[in-house]
Amino acid sequence: MPLVFIKDIDTDTRLGLWKIADELHADEVCPQIVCEELKRKCTRRQKETAAVYALLHAMTGRRDLVIGHNADGKPTLDGYIISVSHTIGYASIIMSKTRNVAVDVEYRNNRVFRIVDKFLTKQETALLNGLQQTKDTTLKTIASLTESHDAQTALLLCWCAKETIYKYFSEEKLMFEEMQICLEGFGQEGTFYCTNIRQDIKKTITYMQNEEFVLTYTL
Repeated sequence: MPLVFIKDIDTDTRLGLWKIADELHADEVCPQIVCEELKRKCTRRQKETAAVYALLHAMTGRRDLVIGHNADGKPTLDGYIISVSHTIGYASIIMSKTRNVAVDVEYRNNRVFRIVDKFLTKQETALLNGLQQTKDTTLKTIASLTESHDAQTALLLCWCAKETIYKYFSEEKLMFEEMQICLEGFGQEGTFYCTNIRQDIKKTITYMQNEEFVLTYTL
């Protein structure tokens, strides 16, 4: 079934995940105005959007809602504060009526090893290297661990967390170096911290991960 889960985080906040399927078409789930806009988009974007609206309907029971965007590019939705993320194979939504929220999902891939220097500081990389070495004393540097599942997980958690924090503080347009990850270990699900250095605000990042994806969110 395309719907992976809908989870009530609290009485006011819901998180959902949808597995993108080729048989789902935009004209089946999207409002007419969205379908018209999608005619100018590529097939991949059409599938992603269809998945988002199918998930939105599953979470709200409504098909009339239309997702917009504010000046910062953050999704907007009448009556809700909403965050949307999609990657190859999955789409996710977190929504609340009263509080700011943000989510990011990423499919598993080794591309993350090639961009470590773009999103991690030297201090963060050193901390992750130490984390890896506690699992395997033969491992030396994160950048060289292209075959390590644990290293991939750690890096994807950091990437998703910073993307989540960027969305949460969207009006600030934070740079990667203005976000500080504190990841001391991980399992299938759990929490860690990411700090908005510019404001010195530490946010709890909640995550879940499996063999196909890594997902993070914050409230």
